[in-house]
Amino acid sequence: MRTADVMYGVFVLVCLAAVTWPGMSTVGTLISPRPLGLPPAVAWSALWIVLSFVALLAYDYGVNDDA
Repeated sequence: MRTADVMYGVFVLVCLAAVTWPGMSTVGTLISPRPLGLPPAVAWSALWIVLSFVALLAYDYGVNDDA
């Protein structure tokens, strides 16, 4: 396995932990502040969606030899 594959796999596991029990239980119970007017749980999920997209683009750019 390549290093990029392992690093992306670890990121996916961290992302999974962040949007499920360990991460969501700490962030989802916050009352304030409200980033961009969103409830903290929604903002937390949106943040991880954006991070996942950026990581996927970086992974694709790193392993794609055609680009």
